[in-house]
Amino acid sequence: MVRSSMRIGVGGPHGQLPYKGSRGSSGGAINMQFRLDWDDSALIAAINALDLDGDKAMKNMLRGRIELAIEETQKKLKQMAGPLANVTVPPKSKSIHTTIANALKQDDIAGTTFIRVHTAADSRNAHIGRIGTRGVNLSKVMVTGIKPFNYSPFMPQLVKSSVGWFSKTRNPEDYTIAMMKRGRHPGWKRTFDYCLAVENHVRKHFRNDAKKFIEFVTETKGFYSR
Repeated sequence: MVRSSMRIGVGGPHGQLPYKGSRGSSGGAINMQFRLDWDDSALIAAINALDLDGDKAMKNMLRGRIELAIEETQKKLKQMAGPLANVTVPPKSKSIHTTIANALKQDDIAGTTFIRVHTAADSRNAHIGRIGTRGVNLSKVMVTGIKPFNYSPFMPQLVKSSVGWFSKTRNPEDYTIAMMKRGRHPGWKRTFDYCLAVENHVRKHFRNDAKKFIEFVTETKGFYSR
């Protein structure tokens, strides 16, 4: 089976099957990375019996499946961005959905069988995620949203425009007077648990990937199954 650990939102902690409810934090700190490996000694033994490196073959299969899962998840995120998917606020700010989609990646964890899925610019900060230009953890916001909050009475006169506001006004910055009059931000709820989407895709397809690999290798080596 595919195991996963260290994530936020809903999903499979510590190799268990996905569960519904907040993952919250791991070790006292929220983790925006997500790790996958496998636990199938019988399958690894079968691959080894075919004179191949079972662990290496399993990891390569998992890499390929995770990449397909990431591509599928990126497509979903950009669909959620809608017409804002290709809008850029100068010099380079994009919608949160597009930002997370473009940042989503996988890499190996040295000395382990794990493959890590995350959105950080630097893998050393994988547990933190992607931080926006305003210092907000976009990876966390994408999963958990933002609750309504009151604007600070000490806001500057000008602030950087959101992608949505820029698409209407073409102003990279705008005055905060309207925000101050409203006094309250409505929050943000267009969330998507991108880690869970990757995890569910891999769990759904990986077993069949392994089966097809075994069939291919046995036929290549002269063994045929009916």
